Amino acid sequence: MTHPALPRRRLLGSLALLPAIGGCVPRPGFEVTPGQPVTLQPEEGLVGLVVRRPTREGCVDGFVPTYTLSVQGEPRPRFLPIPRPDESWEPDPRRADTLMKAIVLRLPARLQAIVGMSYSAPGATVSEEVAPWVFQPVPNRLTYLGGIGLRPRWTTFLYCEARAGRHFAFFDRETDIPLLRRSFPELAEVELLDRAQLPARWPTRPAELPQFAGV
Repeated sequence: MTHPALPRRRLLGSLALLPAIGGCVPRPGFEVTPGQPVTLQPEEGLVGLVVRRPTREGCVDGFVPTYTLSVQGEPRPRFLPIPRPDESWEPDPRRADTLMKAIVLRLPARLQAIVGMSYSAPGATVSEEVAPWVFQPVPNRLTYLGGIGLRPRWTTFLYCEARAGRHFAFFDRETDIPLLRRSFPELAEVELLDRAQLPARWPTRPAELPQFAGV
């Protein structure tokens, strides 16, 4: 599968592409809204991911990465922003000071990959190519891929906030699959396929996050 070429890392001296702290992150049209009915076309499938992020008391988490998704047969990439923590995020019952959120995407049942990530940092927007996380949705099924952990980079110059960070591959079937079912009750009758994996050449749990264990 080919995908649009992305530079390894570039700074675009503008914050216009991503919302500032406190702004609303627009949700993409291919993301399923919890509680809303879903009607799939014959060649469409669902993909489920769980995102986790550590929290710090008294700090503002403004690390809002956007992932680039390349779909076979589509000339333009799709973009999936990860929202800031709000009341829809749940505490991880197995990891202290960690929030988690289930995300379900409605996608063509064709080969595709996550190939890039960008986020707004002070004074610039950072864009990075990532090792392709390749997958293929199954028609009329919910495919659980695993998950992404986010590591905010906290700064305390004027007050405690995060506007940058890192990501890594992480999943925990024992909490992820119940979270997917609980977050999207309208998909209760859709067969779930477990395809969780640690994608090759993706970073895994940072050493400073020992609570992210038991993958």
